Amino acid sequence: LNEHATLSLNAHETMPTRVESCGLDQRIKALNDELQMLKEDKDKVSEANIKLVEAQKEKRKKLVNVEEMNKSLEVNNNEWEVWRQLLKKARASEGVGDMGDPTFKELFDQNERFFIIT
Repeated sequence: LNEHATLSLNAHETMPTRVESCGLDQRIKALNDELQMLKEDKDKVSEANIKLVEAQKEKRKKLVNVEEMNKSLEVNNNEWEVWRQLLKKARASEGVGDMGDPTFKELFDQNERFFIIT
């Protein structure tokens, strides 16, 4: 028996030629290039996902801030409504009568003494 390694036969049961080997090398190179491009695309997608997650966190922080500001404004509005009702009652008790829903400037102009805080 021959102790040297033998080449496998190709589809035509012939020994591979140098031309066929070169074609395989080109195919392998093309596949490696494609694989490299896919890896680069995957890296770009990963970077984009990281940026999106960071942007989403920032938007959530802003949303929380807006919600807190909204709650603060609601409390402030409720406090102003209490003052408005108290002023309305004070005006009614002095016989001025109900003016409906006057603006702050109208109330201030007509009742400066209620707004003077010392």
